[in-house]
Amino acid sequence: MILHRQGTRKTRAPRPRRGRERWVLERLEVRALLSGSPTVYTVNTTSSANVGSGSTGTLVYAIDQANANTNPAGSVIQFDPSLFNTSSPQTITLSNTLALTGTAGPIVINGPDATGLSLPNGFPVTVSGNNAVRVFTIATGVTATLSGLGITSGLSSGTAGGVLNGGNLTLSDCEISQSTAVVSGGGIVNDGSMTINSCVVVADKAEAATGEGGGIANYGTMALEDSEVGDCEETGANGYGGCIYNSGSLQMQSSVIGDSSVSAGFGGGLYNNGTASISLSIIASNSTGTGGAGGGVFNVGHLTVLDSLVAANSTGGYGGGIANELALAISYSTINQNTASTQGGGIFNGDMMQAVNLTIAGNIVNSASGGGGLYSGVTTSTIINTIVAENNQILGMIILPDDIVGTVSSSSTNNLIGTGGAGGLTNGAGANQVGVASPGLGSLTENGGDSETIALSPGSPAINFGINVPNSGTTDQRGPGFARVYNGGVDIGAYELQPGMVSAVTVGWGSAGEATLETASDGLRLLPAGRHTDLPWTGINELQIELNQPETVTVADVTITSQRGKQYGPFTVSDSGLQLIDVTIAFAHPITKADRVTITIAGPGIVTFTRRLDILPGDFNDNGVVNNQDITAIRNEWKGKNGAGPTIFGEILGDGTVTAADYHAAKKFNGTKLPKLPKHGAKPPHAVIERALARQPHDLTPRHHA
Repeated sequence: MILHRQGTRKTRAPRPRRGRERWVLERLEVRALLSGSPTVYTVNTTSSANVGSGSTGTLVYAIDQANANTNPAGSVIQFDPSLFNTSSPQTITLSNTLALTGTAGPIVINGPDATGLSLPNGFPVTVSGNNAVRVFTIATGVTATLSGLGITSGLSSGTAGGVLNGGNLTLSDCEISQSTAVVSGGGIVNDGSMTINSCVVVADKAEAATGEGGGIANYGTMALEDSEVGDCEETGANGYGGCIYNSGSLQMQSSVIGDSSVSAGFGGGLYNNGTASISLSIIASNSTGTGGAGGGVFNVGHLTVLDSLVAANSTGGYGGGIANELALAISYSTINQNTASTQGGGIFNGDMMQAVNLTIAGNIVNSASGGGGLYSGVTTSTIINTIVAENNQILGMIILPDDIVGTVSSSSTNNLIGTGGAGGLTNGAGANQVGVASPGLGSLTENGGDSETIALSPGSPAINFGINVPNSGTTDQRGPGFARVYNGGVDIGAYELQPGMVSAVTVGWGSAGEATLETASDGLRLLPAGRHTDLPWTGINELQIELNQPETVTVADVTITSQRGKQYGPFTVSDSGLQLIDVTIAFAHPITKADRVTITIAGPGIVTFTRRLDILPGDFNDNGVVNNQDITAIRNEWKGKNGAGPTIFGEILGDGTVTAADYHAAKKFNGTKLPKLPKHGAKPPHAVIERALARQPHDLTPRHHA
């Protein structure tokens, strides 16, 4: 057991790292591209026997052939689509573990495309250990790829119920589920080099006392990308890592660790005893039992966290969000709604911590020992540009502000601290704001980017009171599209207040059909991919604007002008007055003739956006005029002549098909050209959409989406 008291520190020694051989990590491609001509084997039955002939047979047979194959280009194992498909998913139930041992060339097992992992009937191919055997073993020296597979119900009396890797393995678009290991790695154990991309590891568990990794145990080199590890558990006494145990090298990006637990131990989400780097990720709703520590993360190694969210984790001991016992560097991250029974509702630091631009808010400790936001058991907690406010200590019915307990480093500067203790910092010294009763914080919600954030309200004392820390990247927690430095200053906390931007536009027309637009090279026009001068449709009656963060858009913020002088309004803005990411602008009168329409969106909370739609129905060949060649091309699509298939450019009327009606509609436009643009310096085109006489007040306080 690890015990901590203010002013003293008793620590169990970090768990020893296992002596494991290491391999070099290779980056993932969604489907392996093999040089040369690999040998192809096809699985045409669900039998688990070793039966086959030539290049076809059972999965066991195909793997046996691939292991013996001497082709340096390797082997590809595929599945007969007439048997294995999305409408008729199949399960291969094993009586023995599938072992990949061939080292002459890569072994690739490609299940039918399962991108998205949301197939209504399950994976086309599921391989089950039948709660009796481990599903896959990849031997040392083997390079392998598994993609598009369900891997389920594995069981091991030792390690790895689902997949044991000792080689160089890539997992892509797979689900590893409901597998159990007595010792470690209920779903996966990696002793070699492994990349996990776009996968789900779910409902796996490890059972032994001092067991490691309910979902994943990594002792080698691992990259976890665009994946989820959740609903996993380590059920033994003094277990380590409900989702992930790491004593090797772990790089986690754009992934989620959640809804997992350690019954009586450490690291409900992640236990790190090696080197781990986490970015653009979420660690949420994990827990440890009574006497444990690190509801979200327990670190006794070297841990770096960037642009991430640690939320709603809990522990029966200390460190509801994070418990650090060695070296933690964390920046541009939000620590929110975590709970600890003893110390450190948000973060417990017992060794070295460097924190830059964190928002630590809304965390709770249920003990007089305190530290609702941060418990600093040593003076090596350095916080810069960090908000620690609105955290509480709750004892029965008594609720007290409780932000920092202990002492932080005297080099901590430019922080905003609430009214519940400041760790020795004083107001004004080192540009710290201490005892701030109204920090101007919103609630945790979607404000754009990869994870939820806590926005700053206009007028917050955190705005532009940070210091520009070198090598802090270019964005706030939300990632690309959200500048870390805006309007010449840096805000305190993980969120940088800045106006929204239009990030995408979709047009809708007719009774069906839409197309996402891209900006042309001239920076002015809005065009569908592959077009240069025009949109071909008639009946355009709607624009869908996607913002990078929730903003209020009203009719008063939108101007639409026509080069022809045509009126398409009045128009409406969906849920006008509410903060939204997706906003629909609907026209009363659709665009049915050639025109150049300019759209401007310029609200108080939005960077001015101006683009032009060039509409010329029937201009299939995209040269600015409708001629006989365009009409013929549309006719060919309608008739399917010479193998021509329908495209959005032949589909004029917006009913989802290319028919005779499109052909006849296009004929009416024969000879039509786009209206000429005014010469440089000429007066702007006549505004044909009436603007509101008076602007409506805008409330920029973030709200949940309607």
